[in-house]
Amino acid sequence: MAVQPLADNPFWDFSVALYANETIAQQCQALQDDWDADVNLLLYGIWLAHFGIDWPIDDIKKMQAEFEPWRKVALIPLRTVRRRLRFQTRRRYYNFLKNLELRAERYQQDRLWLICSADYTTQQLSEPVSDDLFQPLLKKNLHAYLQRLEMRPRPEPMHPKVDEQLEILFAAVIMQRASSN
Repeated sequence: MAVQPLADNPFWDFSVALYANETIAQQCQALQDDWDADVNLLLYGIWLAHFGIDWPIDDIKKMQAEFEPWRKVALIPLRTVRRRLRFQTRRRYYNFLKNLELRAERYQQDRLWLICSADYTTQQLSEPVSDDLFQPLLKKNLHAYLQRLEMRPRPEPMHPKVDEQLEILFAAVIMQRASSN
């Protein structure tokens, strides 16, 4: 029996709208490629900040433990094969794998939404917060997630390339958010 996507997943809708911004997509992919970040978890950290929710480190750890096997078994192999076919003549296979990868991403996002809707009330997820609250939470949530990837020892500054990628991502998300309000 095929797994059907959830009919109503506001997190997916939010992610699709956000990811349609080319700069956001590029920076998420760069963090994925350069630092093995999970794009869905990056988007989840942004989603939580959008509603004024601090992403506790213990929750980040649980999410990583929950989804790392899925990434290793499904997402990463699909992405690797798809990328290898990108410039080959078998465009039909590339498109098939791209669609399959997108379905796998959607499956993960549906699971994230189910966890989120169990952890937070409808009221907490109904009204976006002001930019004064959003911007510091955005940075805090994404820094906390990337630190959990163990890219650096605690007292040292983040790798300059990560800082640059994050700053570009922060600016793009803030601009996207402002244009959609």
